[in-house]
Amino acid sequence: MEKFLVRPGYKTEELLIEFLGDHTGPQYPDIQKILVQGLKAEPDQLKSFEPTQYSSFDIASMAVAADEFLTFWKYPNGEYELDDDRWALAFFIHAPKNNLQVITDIEGVLLASGKFIKEEVDFSQYK
Repeated sequence: MEKFLVRPGYKTEELLIEFLGDHTGPQYPDIQKILVQGLKAEPDQLKSFEPTQYSSFDIASMAVAADEFLTFWKYPNGEYELDDDRWALAFFIHAPKNNLQVITDIEGVLLASGKFIKEEVDFSQYK
């Protein structure tokens, strides 16, 4: 099973999900597919990129990186962003609105898939 963390972003109280391991490998579970099925999520085609909207995680400056891909998704309880940084082998999920509800929903879907386990985190490390 693959591992993920639910933790605050650095110097913020907003939660995010961080995936551990090489998410680019052929055996790694398809996170996007799991969330589409579990949340009935769909791409947010109408979402425009507004850097000020995402300032808490500074996604605007991160998106400049050549190998980083941001996709925006919506589902009945809210919206989230998949942040796939292939250069750093990092994969995150951000939820700038309705943060706690969205992250809790996603956590539940990941655990229910049987493909992920959650690692506990010391929140004080992110202050």
